[in-house]
Amino acid sequence: MEKIKIGIIGAGKITKDGHLKAIQHLNEEVEVIAIADINIAAAQTLAKEYNIPSIYSDYNDLLKNENVDAVLISVPNYLHSPIAIEAMKKGKHVLCEKPLAINSEEANKMVNIQKQTNQILMVAYHNLFRSDIDYIKKSILENKLGKIYYGKCGWIRRAGIPSWGNWFTEKEKSGGGPLIDIGVHMLDLVLYLMDYPKPVSVFGSAFNIFGRDHKGMTRARVVANENGIFNVEDFAVALIRFENGATILIETSWAANIESDSIYLSILGDKAGAGFLNESGPYLYLEEKGTQLNIKPQVLFDYEGARIKMWHHFAECIRNNAKPISSAENGLLANKILDAIYESSKSGREIII
Repeated sequence: MEKIKIGIIGAGKITKDGHLKAIQHLNEEVEVIAIADINIAAAQTLAKEYNIPSIYSDYNDLLKNENVDAVLISVPNYLHSPIAIEAMKKGKHVLCEKPLAINSEEANKMVNIQKQTNQILMVAYHNLFRSDIDYIKKSILENKLGKIYYGKCGWIRRAGIPSWGNWFTEKEKSGGGPLIDIGVHMLDLVLYLMDYPKPVSVFGSAFNIFGRDHKGMTRARVVANENGIFNVEDFAVALIRFENGATILIETSWAANIESDSIYLSILGDKAGAGFLNESGPYLYLEEKGTQLNIKPQVLFDYEGARIKMWHHFAECIRNNAKPISSAENGLLANKILDAIYESSKSGREIII
């Protein structure tokens, strides 16, 4: 089997701690041959650590490398669309960090180019490939939950604001705060488990409490730059209604007065409910012959394993010209919902999609 040659655009933390560590387990399938970052020193450091032969300070030069089959885009959100579009036009397949784009307008451009070029465009929603999510999805496909009518999810941090002065807290570069940063992971998970129903309306609220006027300085995970910009939310909540009658509730924060950080998901069907809380594994709640049962299988949260599976899936999609689970269309759907939540918060009204 010939290896798929990968070029990486962006040499930040997620590339180092997430993607490159996962790729090491797939030496027979993929090979990283190039890396680009405007911070050439960061690219050089990763190139040395992971034996990457070609280093660039400009991603355009990487895209000119004819040996590169596919690229990972791991850069600030506002750069996802222009880089992905150029990569696909150059004949490269694309694995793009979440969210697909900074907004639905840019995401739609990416989807259109993907259709024109027939290149693989996949969103790096690694949580889709976790073992606990596999268990819940399998239970749904086996009709153990019955008709699903409600989903609830959240990723709540008590103190997890990215430092002021980097792109995460600048709306023009990020598109928003925790909703588009960590909340989008949870939104996509629920949409995936519910088979991506069509949304019809959204009502949401986004708050800037701890970031405003730097009151939340102590809530930052990294030392903050007092001169930095913070014009995004630090907490958001939304209710999403779908054409099939189902509803999703989502909440997410970088900072909130809660007991502790929490990641959770719950799906309710007329036969059973399923979900997870933090890293304790999946559960299934149901009733059989008048007896209420709580099923908690020995399936563990496997963060690193999920990334490995994600990269394997990306490689298989390229080889078989197959549509990814985390497809561009699904990424666009999430962007449309995020846009509607922000619009609803700004207007104070329900938004019809």
